[in-house]
Amino acid sequence: PTVEAAQVEQQQPDENIETLDDILDKAYDARAEGHVWQAIADYKKALERYSNDEYAPFVAIDLGNLYKENALYSKAIKVYEEALSLPAVKRNISTKKEFIKNLEYLRVVRDVLLKHRISSTPFAKLGEETLQEIDSEFQKIRIHSAQYK
Repeated sequence: PTVEAAQVEQQQPDENIETLDDILDKAYDARAEGHVWQAIADYKKALERYSNDEYAPFVAIDLGNLYKENALYSKAIKVYEEALSLPAVKRNISTKKEFIKNLEYLRVVRDVLLKHRISSTPFAKLGEETLQEIDSEFQKIRIHSAQYK
C-alpha cells in the first residue's frame, strides 16, 4: 500500500475495541441462548473495562442475578460487595443503600439454603416455604438494622 493508504489505515478505529454496549449485547445473547458461563465472562469483562461508567452498577446487578439464578449465591454476594466500590455506587447514596439491601438479602438466602442443605438449588426453583423463611429472616434483619440507624 502507498504511504497515504497506510496512514488512512492507521486512522481507522481498531475493530477489536469493544464498547460497553458491544460487550453487553454479547452477554445478553449468550444468556438468551443458555450459555451461562459465556454471559458471566462477558459481564465480568464489562465490569473490568467499564467500572467507571454510570451503567456499571446495572451490569453488576445483571451479573449478580445471573449467579443467583444459577445457585451461585456466594459469587453473587461477592459481586454486590465489589459493586459497593464502583464510583457510580459511591456517588449515589440511594443506589448504595439498594446494593447493601440486596447484599443482606443474598446473605439470608445463602444462609437459609445452607441450613436446609439445599444451597445448590437455583433461586427460581425454591419452594414457597423456603421463600417465606427467607423473607421472614430478611425482615428480622431489616428491622434490627433500622433500630441502629
